[in-house]
Amino acid sequence: MYVSYQIPTRFLKKYHINGANVFVTATNLFTITDWPGLDPETLAPGVTYMGRNTDPYPLSKSILFGFNLQF
Repeated sequence: MYVSYQIPTRFLKKYHINGANVFVTATNLFTITDWPGLDPETLAPGVTYMGRNTDPYPLSKSILFGFNLQF
């Protein structure tokens, strides 16, 4: 998911900034599945059916905030 907002230039002119953009990027925020384990994309060694849950770690989630300035 990527969301961005460009700040209008009328607010930036008094700071001598030509452009500004604020954004947020997020990955793996949630997973919708019937799999009883933590990660439906990987199987631990020996797992051959959905009744066994030996996943060592959940999927990593990341959220990135940032801004771009143009002078």
